[in-house]
Amino acid sequence: MQEAAPTYPHLAVERDKDVLRVWLNRPEVHNALNGETMDSLRRCIQDAAAMPDVRVVVIGARGRTFCAGADLNWMQAALSWTFEENVADALRLADMLEAIENCPKPVIARVNGSAFAGGIGVIAACDIAIAVREARFSLTEVRLGIVPAIISPYVIRKIGQGHARALFITGEAIDAERARELGLIHKVVDADGLDAAVENVIGHIRRGGPRAVEAAKRLALEVPRMDPAAVRRYTAELIASLRVSDEGQAGIRAFLERRLPPWVEP
Repeated sequence: MQEAAPTYPHLAVERDKDVLRVWLNRPEVHNALNGETMDSLRRCIQDAAAMPDVRVVVIGARGRTFCAGADLNWMQAALSWTFEENVADALRLADMLEAIENCPKPVIARVNGSAFAGGIGVIAACDIAIAVREARFSLTEVRLGIVPAIISPYVIRKIGQGHARALFITGEAIDAERARELGLIHKVVDADGLDAAVENVIGHIRRGGPRAVEAAKRLALEVPRMDPAAVRRYTAELIASLRVSDEGQAGIRAFLERRLPPWVEP
């Protein structure tokens, strides 16, 4: 595993073959988010999207906490900002979450500990989330007199409006198993099994065709946003384009001939 050039403040970025591992790297403040961290993560994910030989992005965190939400110093500074400055700052978080969700590569959240507020937004924007059993999750914004506004679309899409309403209103903390039941987390494991669980998911992704995996992510994101007529045409054209593609042809032939497709290592 090779350490990448340190071009992203507050992150540690490692390239591991076809996997880009991105670590929130502010353990001294529980990986809290400030403007610089959000900009770094956005740029890093956007750069990963443009790397043709990267197939998977994993977002993890150094230390014991995945992400404590907003940085306290950043919150202190925000007290003196104007309305316009607050809007601009909030849009930095929006841009970061959009970069994660819209990254064509699958993004896995490796949740090594608890997450609060904006940290839950990071998890919700990822495609797959695996958490340790000890992790706790809370949308604590109402207890500060604010709301989880920017992260709300991502959280609602993951856990549904009913559960989101309850957690937004109460700020109640839930454990990892409850987060799994709600759909925020996909798998809960013991701490010593976290890396193995992440690698297992990566292995499954590698078995899919690179173009098909990216198309599958886009399919899941786009269909709920479309009206039925648009869905009908979009899905028909998508499957047709993949069937006639070099990758689709190779994969179907490999299946019919009972051999591995070219993108799977023997």
